[in-house]
Amino acid sequence: MLGRRVLADDKALQVAIRHQLSESRRERGPLGPSTATLITSLKIKERKLLDLYYADKIDSNAFGNEARRLATQRATSQSEVDELERKNLEAERTIDQFDHVAALLAELNLESLWEEATVAE
Repeated sequence: MLGRRVLADDKALQVAIRHQLSESRRERGPLGPSTATLITSLKIKERKLLDLYYADKIDSNAFGNEARRLATQRATSQSEVDELERKNLEAERTIDQFDHVAALLAELNLESLWEEATVAE
């Protein structure tokens, strides 16, 4: 019962828990250009490569090899973006669930439940 009261009443504890739960959103990414910038850059390179191919400036083998390399790089970067978005969404859901539990505990009157409960309960 003491644990419920502490969590329900201690706003500083609630803030600390929310802070810890949201820590994944504050993690620093690698130094350098963002993944979104990298994806945009790769799309531009793919377009330039296609332009070179259409202008007969590179052969089909070189085009195919470079196109596959750029597409693989772009897909890998997009997977990183998707994973980060998934983690952020999961963190938001966790914080929302915590807020819901904290609100329920604040409203719960264990003293009256205890008085009404039978020995078996």
